[in-house]
Amino acid sequence: MSLLGMREEVLSNPDSWVCLICQTCTAQCPQDVRIANVLGVIRRIAEKEEEAGKLKIESSRPLFDKAFLHQLEKYGRLYDIGLAKEYYPKKEGSFIKGMLAMMKDYKDFGMRMFKHGKMGPKAMFPEKIKRTEEVEMKKIFEKIGK
Repeated sequence: MSLLGMREEVLSNPDSWVCLICQTCTAQCPQDVRIANVLGVIRRIAEKEEEAGKLKIESSRPLFDKAFLHQLEKYGRLYDIGLAKEYYPKKEGSFIKGMLAMMKDYKDFGMRMFKHGKMGPKAMFPEKIKRTEEVEMKKIFEKIGK
């Protein structure tokens, strides 16, 4: 599609946000096309177009990705409750709607998370990785421009 000049159709295609970028297609491609890399670039271009007001991304995936990276940057690891508290309000458009949507999604899933220590009193206060300044993660975030 992009070769045919269908730039907006490519950048606004919701299917590009379904891919997990697992690299399976890249590993299996007989033409050695780095499909996952191409898709990643398409996503970054779409995000920049949306920031400039030229495009509307219908998927909530970019919101999730940003919230996920923010948790890694802030704590040096994934903080599940923090991720949910950051992602759901942005996805739903308000804090109250976000918390209601989170409760609905977590009603079945929450007990499993509780059993694994991902929810509950101890999980409410995440521990940061010690010496995050010295950890390679800081260098990674500097490289990606965060």
